[in-house]
Amino acid sequence: MKINLAQAKAVLELTLAEYSNIRGEYWARVYDAVYNYLMNTDPMTVYKNEVKRAMAGAFNQTGDVAYEDGGGRLPKDDDTQAWISAEQASEFGYIDVMFQNLKMLRGEQDTEPINEAFVRADGYAKTLDRVYSNVKAMAANRKMLTFVGSDGMESCSDCRRYKNKRYSAKWWVAHDAVPPSRSFECKGYRCQHVLVDDNGSLFSI
Repeated sequence: MKINLAQAKAVLELTLAEYSNIRGEYWARVYDAVYNYLMNTDPMTVYKNEVKRAMAGAFNQTGDVAYEDGGGRLPKDDDTQAWISAEQASEFGYIDVMFQNLKMLRGEQDTEPINEAFVRADGYAKTLDRVYSNVKAMAANRKMLTFVGSDGMESCSDCRRYKNKRYSAKWWVAHDAVPPSRSFECKGYRCQHVLVDDNGSLFSI
């Protein structure tokens, strides 16, 4: 299946105004917390807890929006909510590790607070995209989706194995294969693969 991903993503973004607002606010809160921590001498807990609060809220809000975008009706089913809760628990751990790393960077002459804040905010926002795509697929259930896209700068055995394969949305979630997945050999880094429906419309972000 050939698809112009740039055009497809542009069209999809037009329909994601509500999610875009959630993502933008989350990005900004992570950026501000990281930047302000590196620029001040306040205790780490103040900023770490801010990111954790922002994450918990963003995951829940994104879950609601994605569930409806996938064709579901709120409230979310128990399995979907349990998946979101598990992802939140994992993300709490990643946030702890991030601030331990930032602690070692704070005060170092070669540390660039603006760059560090931008990179961290961008990474956490991309994780939110992953939450959106997975929850949307959970709600879509039996909708058929195909794995397409460019291998980009890196490729892996999982991406090659799934390329052009067509399964139900539920199948992709059950196999933790909604791209970009942390379970892939490439861990999803720089992954440019997406899921599209049978009309060629972009489904995942």
